[in-house]
Amino acid sequence: MEWLGSALVRLDFNYLYNPSCAYDPSWACPLAPPENRITVALEAGEKTYH
Repeated sequence: MEWLGSALVRLDFNYLYNPSCAYDPSWACPLAPPENRITVALEAGEKTYH
């Protein structure tokens, strides 16, 4: 958990998913709005789909 201002925020990576563009380059990828982005690096494993 991480403190964000005066609120405690829990990041649950079990709810992550790959957007449609991870499977087919002709599909558009949605971008998260700025308020949903974080500025710290997350050191976690990733799968690369070809």
